[in-house]
Amino acid sequence: MTLDPKNWTVFRQVAHAMLDSSLDKMENSRQGRVWTPVPKNLKAK
Repeated sequence: MTLDPKNWTVFRQVAHAMLDSSLDKMENSRQGRVWTPVPKNLKAK
C-alpha cells in the first residue's frame, strides 16, 4: 500500500488548480459575503 498518487502528472495539475483557486479566493476575500447561514434542513441533520 502506498500514499503516492497513481498518476503524478494528473496529481500535479489538480494541486496547481487547487492552489490557484485558493489564491484567487484570498485575493478577492474582501468581495462578497463573509458568512452564509447553514440552511435549516442541513442544520437539522
